[in-house]
Amino acid sequence: MRIPAVLALAFACLCPAFAADAAASKSAVSGAVILIPSSTHTVIGGLFELNAVITKEAHQKVENIILPASANIKFSLAEHQKGAQNDYARFELRFFDLGEVTVPSPEFVISSAVVRGEPFGVFVKGRLGEAEAEIKKLRPQKRGAFPKLIALIALLAALAAAYYFLRRKQVLVSPEEQMSPEEWYASALDALDRNTPVNELLDGLSDTFRIYLEKKRGLPAIFLDTSEIDAELKKRAFSTEERLKAVSFLRSCDLAKFAGQSFDEREIDKLFKDACSFAGIGGRGSS
Repeated sequence: MRIPAVLALAFACLCPAFAADAAASKSAVSGAVILIPSSTHTVIGGLFELNAVITKEAHQKVENIILPASANIKFSLAEHQKGAQNDYARFELRFFDLGEVTVPSPEFVISSAVVRGEPFGVFVKGRLGEAEAEIKKLRPQKRGAFPKLIALIALLAALAAAYYFLRRKQVLVSPEEQMSPEEWYASALDALDRNTPVNELLDGLSDTFRIYLEKKRGLPAIFLDTSEIDAELKKRAFSTEERLKAVSFLRSCDLAKFAGQSFDEREIDKLFKDACSFAGIGGRGSS
C-alpha cells in the first residue's frame, strides 16, 4: 500500500515542473489574429476596410505583414499600430469579382512564426444595372483603340505612304529598321493626352497596353476582357508577378471606364508608371 502512495506523491511534485515547461513552450510561439471586416457586402471596385487585432506576448513583436496575392482582390496596408500586448492593423481592399468572394487572411510574422486569421466571405455587388452587372459584358467595342491612338496610327500610315511615293525609286525600309513593338509602345504612351477626362485617358492607356500585348506576344488582348486576358497570361510564358500586376492595372482602368471611379493625379501617375514598366513583359520569348 505504501508504493502507490509514494508514486502519487512523486507525480504530484513533478506536475508543476511539466506544466511550467509546457507554458514556456507555448508562449514562445503564441499569437493570434482576429479579423474584423467593416461589412458583409460591398460594391465592385469600392473601398472596403478590414481591421485586424494581433495578440502576442509582451516580449514579442510583429516583424512583418505579408499581403495575400490574389487576382480578384487588391490588398493594401493602410495603418499598423504597435502595442505592448496587442497590435492593430487596418487594410484597404478592392474587389474585382461579383458574387460571394472568400477573403484570405494576411500573414503576420511574430518572432519568426507565421500566424493568420480565419478567412471570411464578402458579397460583392455591381455598381450598374442588372443588365450590365458583369464587366465582361460591359466592354462594348471589339474594334478598339483610343481616338487619339487611332489618329497616331493614321498619321504614321500617312507618313509611310508619303515616304513611299517620294522615295519610290529607293528600296523599301528593311524590317530591322522598322519600329519595334517596344518603340511603338513608348511612342503611343507619349501620345496620350493627359488633359482628357479620366475615363477616356485610362481607357486609352488600357487599349495601348492591349495592342502592345498583341504586337509583342501575338495575344489579341484588344478583343478580350480583363478576366479573359488573365486566363491567357496563365497559359503563356508570363511570370505570376507579371500577370498579377498586369491584371491589377487593367482592372483599375476598367473601374474608371465602367464604374465611373475617379482617380487623383498621384494615382494616374502610378498607372502610367506601371504601363511603362510593362515594356519588358513576357520577355522570355515571343509568339
